[in-house]
Amino acid sequence: EFLSVSGNNVYNESGDEIRLRGFCLGSWLNMEAFMVGYPGSETEFRRAVAKVLGEQKGEYFFERFLHYFVSQADVDYVKSLGCNLMRVAINYHHFEDDERPFNYKQDGFAWLDKIIQWARIAGVYISLDFHAYPGWQNRGWHCDNPGGGIPQFWEHIHFEERGIALWQELARHYKDEPVIAMYGIMNEPEAPANKLNRYYERVTAAIRAIDQRHILNFEGNLYSQDFSQLNPPPDRNVVYSSHLYVNAGLDDVEYPGWVKGEYFDRAAIEKIYRQRHSYCTEHNVPHYISEFGPIYNNPAFIES
Repeated sequence: EFLSVSGNNVYNESGDEIRLRGFCLGSWLNMEAFMVGYPGSETEFRRAVAKVLGEQKGEYFFERFLHYFVSQADVDYVKSLGCNLMRVAINYHHFEDDERPFNYKQDGFAWLDKIIQWARIAGVYISLDFHAYPGWQNRGWHCDNPGGGIPQFWEHIHFEERGIALWQELARHYKDEPVIAMYGIMNEPEAPANKLNRYYERVTAAIRAIDQRHILNFEGNLYSQDFSQLNPPPDRNVVYSSHLYVNAGLDDVEYPGWVKGEYFDRAAIEKIYRQRHSYCTEHNVPHYISEFGPIYNNPAFIES
């Protein structure tokens, strides 16, 4: 059943409250270095493989990578863990080439259609998450920014137009698909606040002109952490999400304990959470933590 927002809760069409508990399907339609172990961005990795194998064999390698990365059995396993949502990150390169903007490739839709079908069989919802935009929405390699430079998405209106147009194409393709719980509009923006608010308002109007049913998911600024300069929600059928990575989970230190002069324990992490939740409380919309956890490099921490 389609999901929708009423107040700060999510409901299905039968009127049952739904608590979404999810799993991030990372490094499939948007490859991320720290998950699969290569250095740099996905574009750099693909270029390196093509240089070694040649263009044709390089394309074959990555097609097979996508083919074998996930299967029905994986989605069934996620369901068995008690999850009812899979967050699928996408890179615009699967849908559009930079030399042919606004001309959409069908390969990306074919992969999404496959995971949606598996999710339907397993009884799991999909969150469609736009992770890597043309021009890059932040400095991170996880949005396929090869040099970590200034995010050009906020510098040239052309990239904003392409982002809106691709969301319209996705909305046309999936407007009648109830397996999709929500559209994740932009992962971890790093933007001037006025331009982020403008984009959220413009993309909402563009999607709603085609699709009035799906929940829209907006993230806070500065890598989904800062909500202080966001305008009120541009629509009522929305959720807002934050990412909860804290220094105690990033610097290979004992927890509870001190990190860079700050003490981290459960109370400290809850304080951070409540700061990010305050926007949702003020505007009476659901809060969705779409990423969290430690990223350890010390084997001792991984083993424990």
